Amino acid sequence: RDVETIREGLRLLLTNKFEDADRHWNEALVRTKTRKFNPGEYDPSGPFAFVGALTALLYGLATLQTDQLTTSLEKLQKADELANASKDWAGKTVIKGLCMLLMGIVQTLQG
Repeated sequence: RDVETIREGLRLLLTNKFEDADRHWNEALVRTKTRKFNPGEYDPSGPFAFVGALTALLYGLATLQTDQLTTSLEKLQKADELANASKDWAGKTVIKGLCMLLMGIVQTLQG
């Protein structure tokens, strides 16, 4: 089910349906809050929040919205927190590194 969530979210993002993609990632995060994970499964909240933040960043840059960089930075910080709170798994370091990289880019763009 996580793979299908990712596939659909990326489809929306890559077809420039930014608002639909943003709504999709927000709904995915809500679903993970009530989900029970089996042994060996990890909480995908961090990755979902990261791609949601990336969606917000791309949408903000494409539309030149005034407060979108601030919103994107807040979403990236939240994604980093969620990734940090999850148990260790192979992609945790990658998600945290990407969050840090994009947070630095956003702060640079903010001036």
